[in-house]
Amino acid sequence: MKPFVSIKNIKINMIDLLIINPGSKSNYEGMDDLKAIEPPVWAGMIAYEFRKVGGTVRILDANAMGLSPAEVAGRVAYIRPRGVLIVVCGHNPTASTTLMPAVIEICKEIRKADFNLTPCHISLFGVHPSALPERTKEETGADEVIPGMVNKNLTKEVSGVAWEMLAMPRYRAHNWHCFNADRKPYGMLYTSLGCPHKCYFCPVHANLKDRRHSVWSPKWVIKQIDILYRNYGVRNIKIADELFVTGHERVNKICHLIAERDYDLNMWAYGRVDYCPEKLLENMKKAGINWIGLGIESVDEKAKGYKKGDPKEAVRKYRDAGINVNANYIFGLPGDDMDSMQRTLALAMELNTEFANFYTCMAYPGSKLYDETDPKDLPDSWEGYAQYSYECKPLPTKHLSSAEVLKFRDEAFRTYFTNQSYLKTMEDKFGIETRKEIEGMKMKFERRILNGMV
Repeated sequence: MKPFVSIKNIKINMIDLLIINPGSKSNYEGMDDLKAIEPPVWAGMIAYEFRKVGGTVRILDANAMGLSPAEVAGRVAYIRPRGVLIVVCGHNPTASTTLMPAVIEICKEIRKADFNLTPCHISLFGVHPSALPERTKEETGADEVIPGMVNKNLTKEVSGVAWEMLAMPRYRAHNWHCFNADRKPYGMLYTSLGCPHKCYFCPVHANLKDRRHSVWSPKWVIKQIDILYRNYGVRNIKIADELFVTGHERVNKICHLIAERDYDLNMWAYGRVDYCPEKLLENMKKAGINWIGLGIESVDEKAKGYKKGDPKEAVRKYRDAGINVNANYIFGLPGDDMDSMQRTLALAMELNTEFANFYTCMAYPGSKLYDETDPKDLPDSWEGYAQYSYECKPLPTKHLSSAEVLKFRDEAFRTYFTNQSYLKTMEDKFGIETRKEIEGMKMKFERRILNGMV
């Protein structure tokens, strides 16, 4: 079996490895108070395995500490590791590319730092570097891109998380995850990697080598939850699997193990509209899964390119189980026109879920869509992949320009979150303070490609 982490030219029993979790300010410009600060679980898993085979290792969470690239380089120069591993992983597969501007700057600053004429070896790991290894090495000056992991038996290959190396007091949940409750402490873990499906716009498999869905055992999962709860007082937890609600027996076992501990957790996970059996949802709720991230994407099957269940029925089932729904929509899929996007927005308004994310379609490196997209239609920089950034540039469709798609998305966001029916629902369910919090969210976004548009 190949090792989980292999860094060339380093003898791991003789050196220190510094693992860096980079931060990115471009993806949620002006929305820092709403977003989560998530524990870098990939860094924790890698550190655990590296230490197991004899390496000395530390984690620098630049994101949680708010460090600039220059400050990161200063820490590296002070610690003087022989090797640096930058983990280019957000906790959804599309978040890797938006980290690249910070990663490029961090690498440049490290190369400029004083290491007493002994430069450290820089390695990168993540979805984006795995998808574009040669370009990533050229842009960053890194010595090595680690292409991914084997993921055949996760319980043996990745046997733990070095939670004690993470800045646990700094992490906090999304605002919507904790309406009327404290957002700290906050934890996150995976129970599986990959996805059994192959959506053409998703790069989830880029750093997993095989296009497979691999799982940790329920026993492994509950061990991590026990640690988070007992050692760090964590009740708010994100299950970061690309698709948690699959494999009825496994999910039921995990939920049963959690429920029997009576931890009173507040968790959320991702699901699909075409797989939501009532008994499973009932067990999820008993375990403390109070929110589901539901991928609805588009009302138009021609725009999506595939069939995917009945979103109205799925939302009804989750609500009947007492689970709040954060629905996810995508505007600007290749087949979209103004009418199909309007019908998707109309569906969102009708469903009136407790929260909603409105995305534009992006051709992320590592996805089939990226491989098939004309380069002239891609964003002009990695910042352009960030949904809320000034540089955001979504794909054009067969019928619409990038600017038209982005303008529709931004107007859809405002329409949804200022709708009086939605605000009343939230006030009735969560209270007046939650309504005020939503009304205070940033509703207008500065966009370069929309300058001058009416």
